[in-house]
Amino acid sequence: TDGYRRFFNLSNIVGLASAFAIASCIAPLFAGEYTSGTDQLILSSRHGKNKLISAKLFTGFSLTATICVLLITMVYFLSMLIFGSDGGNAPLQLYAPMSPYPLVMKQAALFLAVCVLLSCFMVAAITMFLSAGLKSPFGVIVLIS
Repeated sequence: TDGYRRFFNLSNIVGLASAFAIASCIAPLFAGEYTSGTDQLILSSRHGKNKLISAKLFTGFSLTATICVLLITMVYFLSMLIFGSDGGNAPLQLYAPMSPYPLVMKQAALFLAVCVLLSCFMVAAITMFLSAGLKSPFGVIVLIS
């Protein structure tokens, strides 16, 4: 169970690191148009507003999924490679004795990875919302950090 314990401990750090990387990559997504002055040109075109916004949202969420899944997968496999993957069918109560959930370590690791992914999606959504409202990417990074 040492590999799963290490993965549980490192998932907090991975979540924070991926959220910071996502926020700094996505911050200029909408705000960059205002600083460069191309927002009026792009939004006045025939299909500019609808297709541009949906393309930027798709780009932001797909980048978020890619970064988060890569980091979580890397930490999981490194933890299992270094500390061993035995104990995946052990009950979660070996790691958290007061846990009332009838989960095994593998299920808890999957649940934790999904929670980190969903939290990264939330950070991306808030970052894109702030990027659409603010005119400077620097202000977005300051607020989201």
